[in-house]
Amino acid sequence: MRLVLTGLFLSLFFSLTAQQQSALNLVQIDTCANYFIVDEAIAAPYDAAGTFLFFHQHRGAAIITEDSDQFGSISELNGTGRYELNRVAAVNGDTVFAQFKLRHDYLTDDNSTSVTFATPVDAPVSGPLSPAPFNGNRGGILLLGSDDPITINGDLDASKLGFAGGQESIRDSDCGFLTNANDYFYDSDNWRGAFKGGGAAALSFLNGRETGRGPNLNGGGGGNDHNSGGGGGANITNGGEGASNEEPGFFNCSGNFPGLGGRPLPGNEASIQRIHFGGGGGAGHGNNPNPTAGGNGGGIIVVSAPGIVFNGSPTLSVKGGDALEVGGDGGGGGGAGGSILLFTESVSGAATMDLSGGNGADVNNEGQNRCFGPGGGGSGGRLLYNGPPTGEWSLLVAGGTGGESINGLACAPGENVAQNGSVGLSEAAIQQPQTIQEALNYPSETIVLEAACIGSALEIGNAEDQSCFAAQWFINTPNAFETLAGNPDYGPTNLPSLNILSLPEPVIGGTVEYRLERYGPNGQIVAVLSIRIPLIDGPTAAFTAVTDQLTVAFTNNSTGASGQQWFYGDGLVSTEEDPEHTYSASGTYEVTLVVSSDCGNDTLIQEVTVLATVPTAAIGVSSEGVCSGDTIFLYNLSENATSVEWSGPVEFMPDAISDTVFVVLDAPGTETVMLTAQNGDMQNVTSIEIFAAEPPLFTLTASVNGNVLTALAESLMNGANLTWEISGVGTFTGESITVELPGPGLYDVIFTADNGLCPPQIEVFTVEVFEPTVAIIDQTITAGCAPLSVQFNNLSTGPIDSLRWNFPDGDPATGNQSTENVTFNEPGTYEVELTVFSPTGPQIATQTIQVFEPPVASFTTEEDLGFLITTNLSMSASSYQWDFGDGSGSNEFEPTHQYEATGTYEVTLNAFNDFCSRAISQTVFVDMISSVANPEDIGLAIYPNPTSGQLQITGPAGQFSVVNALGQTLFSNHPKARGNMNVDLGSQPAGIYLLRFEHEGTSYTFRIQKD
Repeated sequence: MRLVLTGLFLSLFFSLTAQQQSALNLVQIDTCANYFIVDEAIAAPYDAAGTFLFFHQHRGAAIITEDSDQFGSISELNGTGRYELNRVAAVNGDTVFAQFKLRHDYLTDDNSTSVTFATPVDAPVSGPLSPAPFNGNRGGILLLGSDDPITINGDLDASKLGFAGGQESIRDSDCGFLTNANDYFYDSDNWRGAFKGGGAAALSFLNGRETGRGPNLNGGGGGNDHNSGGGGGANITNGGEGASNEEPGFFNCSGNFPGLGGRPLPGNEASIQRIHFGGGGGAGHGNNPNPTAGGNGGGIIVVSAPGIVFNGSPTLSVKGGDALEVGGDGGGGGGAGGSILLFTESVSGAATMDLSGGNGADVNNEGQNRCFGPGGGGSGGRLLYNGPPTGEWSLLVAGGTGGESINGLACAPGENVAQNGSVGLSEAAIQQPQTIQEALNYPSETIVLEAACIGSALEIGNAEDQSCFAAQWFINTPNAFETLAGNPDYGPTNLPSLNILSLPEPVIGGTVEYRLERYGPNGQIVAVLSIRIPLIDGPTAAFTAVTDQLTVAFTNNSTGASGQQWFYGDGLVSTEEDPEHTYSASGTYEVTLVVSSDCGNDTLIQEVTVLATVPTAAIGVSSEGVCSGDTIFLYNLSENATSVEWSGPVEFMPDAISDTVFVVLDAPGTETVMLTAQNGDMQNVTSIEIFAAEPPLFTLTASVNGNVLTALAESLMNGANLTWEISGVGTFTGESITVELPGPGLYDVIFTADNGLCPPQIEVFTVEVFEPTVAIIDQTITAGCAPLSVQFNNLSTGPIDSLRWNFPDGDPATGNQSTENVTFNEPGTYEVELTVFSPTGPQIATQTIQVFEPPVASFTTEEDLGFLITTNLSMSASSYQWDFGDGSGSNEFEPTHQYEATGTYEVTLNAFNDFCSRAISQTVFVDMISSVANPEDIGLAIYPNPTSGQLQITGPAGQFSVVNALGQTLFSNHPKARGNMNVDLGSQPAGIYLLRFEHEGTSYTFRIQKD
C-alpha cells in the first residue's frame, strides 16, 4: 500500500450548489482488503469519511478487428460498463479505504476506469448543474448523493459530455471513378476514411484503425471516400447508419460506403448491471475547408438518496449531441444518449428525463448537381431506477433523426436520408447501490456437519477463502477451547480450512467441536466460525439362521452397518440384508457375514447344516398335440424339488430350468421331453411325448358345364375331414363332388379341410350358371347415299362380358360400345358384324348396309331475249326438278323457258335417285325480252319446227342468225338480204336452238327444236 501524506487536488473539480465533486482514474483495487488507489492524492473535502464514490469502467472491451461487417463487434467485455456506489471510510494520500465491501474488480489499463468523488448533498440542489466533460479518461459523470431525501430545484445537464464524436478532418482525396473505398478501417492518415466516433473499445484495438466505416463498438463509423455520411453513436440500442454520396456522373467519385451505426452495448450480464456513456457519432468524409465532426455522446447522471423530490419540473439531460449541418461534404453522425441512474426508495414531483439521441448532420448541396451523404442519428439512452417509477416523469428516449441531403439537383428532398437512431430504454436496476454488510464486519456462526467416523480424515472450513484476515483453529475440551497450533493430528491450523488427519473420540455429547477465529489488522477478532461434528463408531456383525431341508433363512442382527455381504460357503454370495439361500446338496457349510459402514468393517463366521429329501418328478402339459409351428406349455408338478431341468430334442423357453416352460414344434412328428427333479443331491426323472401335425394341403379345381358343377380337391396331404358347402343347395363331403345347380345365378362354395389340430383350411370361391346369350343388331338405316351415317345398337340378350363391332370401310372400322355411330364414305355393300362375348362363348350377328353414289346436279344455260335454254350435265340421277325463279318449273331433262319480264332469276336444278338428291342453283339476268311471241305476227315463217335437220326461213328483209345453247352463232345472212334462208342443222346435235331476227330496229328471238 502506498502512503501519501499530501497531494494536489485534481483539476477536474467542479463547484455545485450544496455539493462538490471530482473525478480521478483508478490505478489499483484490492477487494480483499477493501481499498483502492487513484492516480492523484485525495484533497479536501473529498478525503472526509462518508464522501460518495462512484466507480465506472467506461472502456476496455475487446472487439473484432477483421476487415468485415463484424468490425467493432464485442469479443470480450473485460468489465466494460461495470459500476458501483460506495462511501469513503478513510483516505491516506492516493489510497482510499471503502466503507462498504467493494463489489467488482476493474480494468486499470489506459485509464479505463474512473472514480467520481462527491460530497453529500446537504441542501436543495439548484441548477443548472453539469460535470466536467469526459476528457477521454475521466469526467462526464454528475453524482448526487445524500443520506437524506434530495430536493432538486434546477436542471441537471450531462448532455454531450460522454464519448467524443469523430473529429473533423480534411481528407486530401485522391479518388477516381474506379475507386472502391469499402474497407471497415484505415489508419488516421488515410484519405479513404473519416474518423470513427469515441466508444468503449480498448484503445489498443483502434491503433492504426482510427478511421473508416466500421464502428468503434458503440461509437459510430466514419464515412468512407467519397463524401459519405458518418454513423450515429449507440448506447444499448443501435445507432443509425449514415447515407451514401449519390454521385450523378459515371466518372465522378462515388461514396457508397457510409459509416455504420454504433453497435449496442449489453446492459445486463447475469447479476451484473452495466451502464455506458453515449457513443460518439462518426465524422462525415470531407475534402473541403469546412468538414464537420460527429456529435458527442451523452454523459451519466447518478442520484442516490432515500427519496428524490423534483421541484419546478427540472430536466435531467444526458442527450446526445447533434452533428452540425455541412455543405459540400459528408455529414457527421449524431451522438447517442447517455445514462441516468436513480437509486431511491421514493420519487415525487414532475421532471423530464431527456435521454434522446443526437441528430445526424444534414448536407446542403448548395444548389449543385450533387447528393452528398448525410449522417446517421444517435440512439436513445437508458434510464435505470431501483425505486418505483412515477407517472410524472416525462421520458424522452427517442433516437436521433438521420440527416438528409438537401438543396441539390441530383436527388429530390427525402430521397437520400440516413438512418434514425434506435429508441433507448427505461428499466429497473438489478443491483443495490452498495452492499448491506460493512467490509470489516464479519458474522459469527455455528455449523453442524453430518456425522463422521472416529479416526477418519476430514477437511473443514473454506479452502477457497482468499480473505486477507489472519486465522487460527481451536478444539473444544471439557474445560475450554484449546489452540490446535503444533498438534500433529492436524494440518496447518492458521488457514481458512483445516485438514483433520484423524477424528478423535467424542469429547462432549458424542461430538467434537472446532472453532475458527479471524483477526483484523489490529489483531482484533472479526469473525468466529464454530463447526460441530457428530461422531460414530464402526459396525458390529451378528446373524441367526433357520433351516428347512436345503433352504436356510438368515436374519441380520448387525448394528451400525450401512451395507453387508454374505458368503454362503458354497461359492455363492449375496448383499441382501436378510437373505434366503437354498443349497444344492446336503452338508455342513461355513457362512461368513461381512458388514460395513463409512467407519469400517466387521466379520462373523458360523456353521449351518442342511439335509435334502428325494423329490417326485411330475409333468403337466397344455396339449400333447398341436399344429406345427404352435406352442406347447410344460408345467413342473414335481414335489420336494428345489430345482428342475427340462431336456429333449427341442428348445425350452425361457430356459430349461424354469418351472413353466414352452416349446415351439416347428416340424411335424413326435418328440420325447424329460424332466429331472433335483433336491440337493437327490433327483427323480419322468418323461412325456408331444407331437405336431402339419396343416392340410390341397389344390382346388372347379368347372360348370351348363348347370352342373364339378369340383375336386387335388394333391391332398395331411388327411382331414373335407366339406363343400354350396349356398342355397346344401353341404357335401369327399375329395370330389358333382352337383346339379338349380338354375342361372351365382353360387358361393365354401371348402373346408380340418385335421383337428391345425386351424381349418378354408377356401371360398363363386361359380355362376348363365342364361343363353343371343346377339342382336339394331340400326337406324340399311341403305342410302354416300356418305351414309348409321347408328348401330346392341340389343343382344343374356349375360355379356364384352362385345366387338366390325364395320368394313366404315369410320370407325371397329368398336366395343353398345351404341356406335358409323359413317360409310364410299358406295358399296357392307356386311356389319357384332360379336358378343359371354360366359357361354361368343355369339355373332350380321347386318348388310348398302351405300350408293349420290347424284351430281350440274347444268348450263343460254338466255336470249327472255328465252332460257338449259343443258343438263347431272350424273347418277334418275329424275329432275327445275325451278326457274319466276314461279314456274319443269320435270324435263333439258327444258327451255321463256321469261315474261326482265330481271334477275335464280334457276335451281334438283337431281334425284332412289335414295337422295342434290341441288344446284345459278343466277340468270334477263335484260331484254322478245316483243313478238309468234313469228307470223311479223310475217316470218319458220318451218319445219321441230326439225330433223333442214330449216326453211322466209319473210321480210332483215338480219338472221342461228345460235346454239352455248351462244355460238352457227348461221347468219347479209343484213339487207330478203328473209329467204335455208339452214341445215343436220350435223348439229339434238336440242334447242334460237333464231335471232333483227328487223326495222327491233330484235326478235324464236325457239327452234332439233330432234
